[in-house]
Amino acid sequence: MSESWIRLTVAHDGSMTPLQSKILTAVRSWLANLQPPRLVPEETWAVAFPREMDIVLPLHGQRHLSFQLAVRQDRILGDWQDAHYAWDVKSDGVFTISIDADEDVLIANLLQHTEEQLRRPIRRVWWRGPSHVDGKEGWGKQSSTRQGRPVGYFDPL
Repeated sequence: MSESWIRLTVAHDGSMTPLQSKILTAVRSWLANLQPPRLVPEETWAVAFPREMDIVLPLHGQRHLSFQLAVRQDRILGDWQDAHYAWDVKSDGVFTISIDADEDVLIANLLQHTEEQLRRPIRRVWWRGPSHVDGKEGWGKQSSTRQGRPVGYFDPL
């Protein structure tokens, strides 16, 4: 049931752009079909403003780790961010899609790039500040890569 995915926590001015609505509907439906084991519908959320919308996909059982989509007026960004905040760290993202293509092509590209990220094995590196995924540039390294059970979106619970 796609309605259980990505609860919209805030929609300012009671309005979303038609593209924001179309993207949110497409991502909800796609996730309902994809069903990653470590992505729980009740934990997913979004916030929408007239000029931007952020979609947060927290990795279940891993504090703070999430993959997020930032829908802006001119582009869509995908990046690893803190699950407690919508697009907390300024970033150009691990992918950027320009909003200049046909909407259906744009959404297909968005879903393809997002699935590539969700299917990646996650190698979490701890930093003095917030943790980052895959050793992205950030603060000075505090400790080595954490070993243990798998923690990717498609690993079993």
